[in-house]
Amino acid sequence: VKIQAQASGAVYTGIHTFTGDVSIGGTLTYEDVKNVDAVGIITAREGIFIPDNKEVKIGNTASNPDIKIFHQSSSNHSFIDNTTGNLYIRGGGQVISLQATNVSHSVQCNPNSWVKLYYAGSEKLSTTSKGITVGTGVTIETNGQATFVGVSTFANTVDLTNGTLKRSSTGNQLIFYADNETRFYHTSNAQVKLTLYGTGEALRGSIDANASQIQIKDSGGRSGLLIAHGAESRLYFNDVEKFRTTNTGAVVSGILTATSFSGDGSGLTGITASGSGVVIKHDGSTVGTAGTINFSTNLDVSAISAGIVTITASGGTSLTSDAQGNTVGGTNSGDSFS
Repeated sequence: VKIQAQASGAVYTGIHTFTGDVSIGGTLTYEDVKNVDAVGIITAREGIFIPDNKEVKIGNTASNPDIKIFHQSSSNHSFIDNTTGNLYIRGGGQVISLQATNVSHSVQCNPNSWVKLYYAGSEKLSTTSKGITVGTGVTIETNGQATFVGVSTFANTVDLTNGTLKRSSTGNQLIFYADNETRFYHTSNAQVKLTLYGTGEALRGSIDANASQIQIKDSGGRSGLLIAHGAESRLYFNDVEKFRTTNTGAVVSGILTATSFSGDGSGLTGITASGSGVVIKHDGSTVGTAGTINFSTNLDVSAISAGIVTITASGGTSLTSDAQGNTVGGTNSGDSFS
């Protein structure tokens, strides 16, 4: 029996071929079917189950679909393969969220507003109408401006092309190339310059350095100090050199005034006293000073040795020093030159 009538309907067994249309007013239940070709909408009331390595294929042909979705058992990964055109994930005006787990966001997209990136569920980057914000302290705008709160670490070169690096707060600034402010820059002639500009009581001047020397100048560009690499140092007054060190000592240009002198002066040459070099006394009382003392023919004067000269009277009496450091002759200790 192939068709068995029952009170609720009919039971069909075996294979039945219908050459025309078949209309089923109720529910069609089938099992062990390899291919289903349905015209219209298929409603799966209990869901759709696709085994591992089996694919949901959409578009074009079954052998070459435009997109397919499947789970690969060998890697335990799931894939969406799009082979034609762009792949769009669209929302209906609500936020779209991508979640690596079912408890925290990875990416969120708000229509006509922000996009946010997360790390372990914690927001790290968000787009704004001006650019992006990173965390709570960094803002980078599309016009090139950026704000950093806290410490910024650069492991390599910071290149500012035709730009200005500015650090400003109350009373101090660090600026590349700006009028009336501090500059730190490297010039085209291989000099490093630190230029200090300002008004009022602000420090003004510059420090120039190259491979051979470092130089400190005032705001008018006049030299104050120059230190040559492995060589001399120079001091200036109003851009005129006044003092220079050498490998043997120092050279002074102009008058050198000292409040005191230490040493016996034996190494001094070319020095002539002028009215205050030698004090002349008689019986302990000063009678005057002289730049030069000329002894007559009655006295013999020895050549200077270690800053000392010996004066001998023609009678054989020598001039010596008494207890007070005065030069005396004969037995009269009151007669002296000092």
